[in-house]
Amino acid sequence: MTGSGCGSLKEFVVIIIQPDSQIMIPARIIVFGSSTVYGRGDPERGGFVGRLRGWHEPKHSSNLVYNLGVPGDSVQGMLSRMEAEVSFRRPDLILLYPGLNDTRRTGSRGAPTAISGEQFHAQLSALLDKSKKLAPTLMISSFPVDETRTTPWQNSGRHEIFYLAEDARLFTDIGRSLCEERKISYMPIFETWSKGTDCRALSIDGLHGSPEAHAKLFEELKIFLCGMFEE
Repeated sequence: MTGSGCGSLKEFVVIIIQPDSQIMIPARIIVFGSSTVYGRGDPERGGFVGRLRGWHEPKHSSNLVYNLGVPGDSVQGMLSRMEAEVSFRRPDLILLYPGLNDTRRTGSRGAPTAISGEQFHAQLSALLDKSKKLAPTLMISSFPVDETRTTPWQNSGRHEIFYLAEDARLFTDIGRSLCEERKISYMPIFETWSKGTDCRALSIDGLHGSPEAHAKLFEELKIFLCGMFEE
Protein backbone atom coordinates (compact mmCIF):
# COMPACT_ATOMS: atom_id res chain seq x y z
CA MET A 1 0.00 0.00 0.00
CA THR A 2 1.52 3.31 -1.09
CA GLY A 3 0.86 6.43 0.93
CA SER A 4 0.36 6.50 4.67
CA GLY A 5 -2.58 8.68 5.67
CA CYS A 6 -4.53 5.81 7.24
CA GLY A 7 -4.37 7.19 10.75
CA SER A 8 -5.71 10.56 9.66
CA LEU A 9 -8.49 8.91 7.69
CA LYS A 10 -9.92 7.31 10.83
CA GLU A 11 -10.05 10.62 12.68
CA PHE A 12 -12.39 12.27 10.21
CA VAL A 13 -14.74 9.63 8.82
CA VAL A 14 -18.05 8.32 10.04
CA ILE A 15 -17.25 4.76 11.04
CA ILE A 16 -19.62 1.87 10.45
CA ILE A 17 -18.88 -1.59 11.81
CA GLN A 18 -19.19 -4.19 9.04
CA PRO A 19 -21.07 -7.16 10.54
CA ASP A 20 -19.31 -9.88 8.54
CA SER A 21 -15.72 -8.85 9.23
CA GLN A 22 -15.77 -6.20 11.96
CA ILE A 23 -13.71 -3.94 9.68
CA MET A 24 -14.62 -0.27 10.02
CA ILE A 25 -15.34 1.31 6.64
CA PRO A 26 -16.40 4.94 6.01
CA ALA A 27 -20.14 5.24 5.49
CA ARG A 28 -20.46 7.74 2.63
CA ILE A 29 -18.14 7.01 -0.28
CA ILE A 30 -17.83 9.02 -3.50
CA VAL A 31 -16.12 7.49 -6.52
CA PHE A 32 -14.98 10.25 -8.87
CA GLY A 33 -13.64 9.88 -12.38
CA SER A 34 -14.54 9.18 -16.00
CA SER A 35 -15.76 6.18 -18.03
CA THR A 36 -14.30 3.38 -15.91
CA VAL A 37 -15.97 4.84 -12.83
CA TYR A 38 -19.18 5.21 -14.83
CA GLY A 39 -19.01 1.46 -15.52
CA ARG A 40 -17.92 1.26 -19.16
CA GLY A 41 -17.36 -2.36 -20.11
CA ASP A 42 -19.68 -3.81 -17.47
CA PRO A 43 -23.24 -2.58 -18.20
CA GLU A 44 -25.01 -5.31 -16.24
CA ARG A 45 -23.21 -4.79 -12.93
CA GLY A 46 -22.23 -1.13 -13.24
CA GLY A 47 -18.51 -1.78 -13.08
CA PHE A 48 -16.41 -1.87 -9.95
CA VAL A 49 -18.42 0.99 -8.45
CA GLY A 50 -21.72 -0.85 -8.88
CA ARG A 51 -20.17 -3.87 -7.21
CA LEU A 52 -18.81 -1.70 -4.39
CA ARG A 53 -22.27 -0.26 -3.85
CA GLY A 54 -23.85 -3.70 -3.79
CA TRP A 55 -21.38 -4.83 -1.15
CA HIS A 56 -21.24 -1.71 1.01
CA GLU A 57 -24.75 -0.25 1.15
CA PRO A 58 -26.62 -3.33 2.48
CA LYS A 59 -24.35 -3.48 5.53
CA HIS A 60 -25.86 -0.41 7.21
CA SER A 61 -28.63 2.11 6.49
CA SER A 62 -26.10 4.97 6.66
CA ASN A 63 -23.85 3.50 3.97
CA LEU A 64 -23.96 5.22 0.57
CA VAL A 65 -21.81 4.92 -2.56
CA TYR A 66 -22.09 7.72 -5.14
CA ASN A 67 -20.95 7.14 -8.72
CA LEU A 68 -19.67 10.45 -10.14
CA GLY A 69 -18.12 9.10 -13.31
CA VAL A 70 -18.46 11.10 -16.54
CA PRO A 71 -17.27 9.27 -19.69
CA GLY A 72 -14.55 11.15 -21.56
CA ASP A 73 -13.82 13.53 -18.70
CA SER A 74 -10.34 14.99 -18.28
CA VAL A 75 -8.55 15.86 -15.06
CA GLN A 76 -9.35 19.53 -15.70
CA GLY A 77 -13.01 18.61 -16.18
CA MET A 78 -13.00 16.70 -12.91
CA LEU A 79 -11.40 19.65 -11.17
CA SER A 80 -14.04 22.05 -12.48
CA ARG A 81 -16.95 19.94 -11.23
CA MET A 82 -15.55 18.40 -8.06
CA GLU A 83 -16.57 20.92 -5.44
CA ALA A 84 -20.10 21.40 -6.79
CA GLU A 85 -20.76 17.66 -7.10
CA VAL A 86 -18.93 16.44 -4.00
CA SER A 87 -19.25 18.94 -1.15
CA PHE A 88 -23.02 18.79 -0.59
CA ARG A 89 -22.90 14.97 -0.46
CA ARG A 90 -20.63 15.21 2.62
CA PRO A 91 -18.43 12.20 1.81
CA ASP A 92 -16.39 10.36 4.40
CA LEU A 93 -14.06 9.02 1.71
CA ILE A 94 -13.33 9.95 -1.93
CA LEU A 95 -12.05 7.31 -4.34
CA LEU A 96 -10.38 9.14 -7.20
CA TYR A 97 -9.81 7.39 -10.55
CA PRO A 98 -8.39 9.99 -12.99
CA GLY A 99 -8.08 7.59 -15.94
CA LEU A 100 -6.13 8.16 -19.14
CA ASN A 101 -8.19 10.57 -21.24
CA ASP A 102 -5.48 13.21 -20.96
CA THR A 103 -3.00 10.88 -22.68
CA ARG A 104 -4.93 10.63 -25.96
CA ARG A 105 -3.17 11.57 -29.20
CA THR A 106 -5.51 12.73 -31.98
CA GLY A 107 -4.79 12.16 -35.65
CA SER A 108 -1.59 10.15 -35.46
CA ARG A 109 0.69 8.26 -33.11
CA GLY A 110 3.16 11.15 -33.27
CA ALA A 111 0.67 13.86 -32.36
CA PRO A 112 1.03 15.47 -28.91
CA THR A 113 -0.93 14.17 -25.96
CA ALA A 114 -4.09 16.11 -25.09
CA ILE A 115 -2.10 17.95 -22.45
CA SER A 116 1.60 17.84 -21.63
CA GLY A 117 3.06 16.04 -18.66
CA GLU A 118 3.69 19.41 -17.01
CA GLN A 119 0.07 20.45 -17.47
CA PHE A 120 -1.13 17.10 -16.15
CA HIS A 121 1.11 17.51 -13.10
CA ALA A 122 -0.38 20.94 -12.35
CA GLN A 123 -3.99 19.90 -12.93
CA LEU A 124 -3.79 16.64 -10.98
CA SER A 125 -2.00 18.46 -8.16
CA ALA A 126 -4.95 20.86 -7.91
CA LEU A 127 -7.47 18.00 -8.10
CA LEU A 128 -5.75 16.03 -5.33
CA ASP A 129 -5.47 19.11 -3.12
CA LYS A 130 -9.16 19.92 -3.59
CA SER A 131 -10.21 16.33 -2.99
CA LYS A 132 -8.12 16.08 0.17
CA LYS A 133 -9.77 19.22 1.54
CA LEU A 134 -13.23 17.78 0.94
CA ALA A 135 -12.58 14.32 2.43
CA PRO A 136 -9.87 11.71 2.96
CA THR A 137 -8.87 10.45 -0.48
CA LEU A 138 -7.68 7.23 -2.09
CA MET A 139 -6.41 7.44 -5.66
CA ILE A 140 -6.61 4.40 -7.96
CA SER A 141 -4.41 4.17 -11.05
CA SER A 142 -5.95 3.05 -14.35
CA PHE A 143 -6.29 -0.23 -16.19
CA PRO A 144 -3.18 -0.88 -18.33
CA VAL A 145 -3.24 0.00 -22.03
CA ASP A 146 -3.20 -2.73 -24.70
CA GLU A 147 -1.52 -0.95 -27.61
CA THR A 148 -2.54 -3.65 -30.09
CA ARG A 149 -6.04 -2.17 -29.85
CA THR A 150 -5.32 1.48 -29.07
CA THR A 151 -3.00 2.49 -31.95
CA PRO A 152 -5.41 3.59 -33.25
CA TRP A 153 -8.17 2.99 -30.72
CA GLN A 154 -10.94 0.95 -32.32
CA ASN A 155 -13.65 3.24 -30.92
CA SER A 156 -12.19 6.41 -32.41
CA GLY A 157 -14.73 8.70 -33.99
CA ARG A 158 -14.17 10.98 -36.98
CA HIS A 159 -10.50 11.42 -36.09
CA GLU A 160 -8.29 8.51 -35.11
CA ILE A 161 -7.25 8.50 -31.45
CA PHE A 162 -4.12 6.80 -30.15
CA TYR A 163 -3.37 5.71 -26.57
CA LEU A 164 0.24 4.68 -25.92
CA ALA A 165 1.46 2.53 -23.05
CA GLU A 166 4.47 4.85 -22.64
CA ASP A 167 2.19 7.85 -22.11
CA ALA A 168 0.05 5.90 -19.66
CA ARG A 169 3.17 4.96 -17.72
CA LEU A 170 4.43 8.55 -17.59
CA PHE A 171 1.12 10.02 -16.41
CA THR A 172 0.68 7.19 -13.90
CA ASP A 173 4.14 7.88 -12.47
CA ILE A 174 3.18 11.53 -12.05
CA GLY A 175 0.03 10.57 -10.18
CA ARG A 176 1.83 8.16 -7.87
CA SER A 177 4.50 10.73 -7.07
CA LEU A 178 1.91 13.41 -6.28
CA CYS A 179 0.10 11.05 -3.91
CA GLU A 180 3.34 10.17 -2.14
CA GLU A 181 4.15 13.86 -1.68
CA ARG A 182 0.70 14.50 -0.14
CA LYS A 183 0.53 11.26 1.86
CA ILE A 184 -2.59 10.30 -0.06
CA SER A 185 -3.26 6.58 -0.17
CA TYR A 186 -2.65 5.07 -3.59
CA MET A 187 -3.80 1.81 -5.18
CA PRO A 188 -1.36 0.82 -7.98
CA ILE A 189 -3.63 -1.07 -10.39
CA PHE A 190 -1.74 0.03 -13.51
CA GLU A 191 1.61 -0.95 -12.04
CA THR A 192 0.65 -4.36 -10.62
CA TRP A 193 -1.60 -5.45 -13.47
CA SER A 194 0.98 -4.46 -16.08
CA LYS A 195 3.41 -6.94 -14.53
CA GLY A 196 1.33 -10.00 -13.80
CA THR A 197 -2.05 -9.78 -15.51
CA ASP A 198 -3.20 -10.71 -19.00
CA CYS A 199 -4.39 -7.20 -19.82
CA ARG A 200 -5.71 -8.18 -23.24
CA ALA A 201 -8.03 -10.79 -21.76
CA LEU A 202 -9.36 -8.29 -19.20
CA SER A 203 -10.04 -5.46 -21.66
CA ILE A 204 -12.95 -4.88 -24.04
CA ASP A 205 -11.12 -2.41 -26.29
CA GLY A 206 -7.56 -2.03 -25.04
CA LEU A 207 -8.53 0.80 -22.71
CA HIS A 208 -11.62 -0.18 -20.68
CA GLY A 209 -11.99 -3.22 -18.50
CA SER A 210 -14.30 -6.16 -19.14
CA PRO A 211 -16.81 -7.37 -16.52
CA GLU A 212 -14.06 -9.71 -15.28
CA ALA A 213 -11.66 -6.76 -14.92
CA HIS A 214 -14.22 -4.74 -12.97
CA ALA A 215 -14.86 -7.74 -10.73
CA LYS A 216 -11.12 -8.16 -10.14
CA LEU A 217 -10.70 -4.45 -9.39
CA PHE A 218 -13.62 -4.52 -6.94
CA GLU A 219 -12.19 -7.53 -5.08
CA GLU A 220 -8.77 -5.88 -4.83
CA LEU A 221 -10.35 -2.58 -3.76
CA LYS A 222 -12.35 -4.31 -1.04
CA ILE A 223 -9.18 -5.88 0.35
CA PHE A 224 -7.35 -2.54 0.10
CA LEU A 225 -10.10 -0.68 1.96
CA CYS A 226 -10.24 -3.29 4.69
CA GLY A 227 -6.47 -2.97 5.07
CA MET A 228 -6.74 0.81 5.33
CA PHE A 229 -9.33 0.75 8.09
CA GLU A 230 -8.69 -2.38 10.11
CA GLU A 231 -7.88 -1.81 13.75
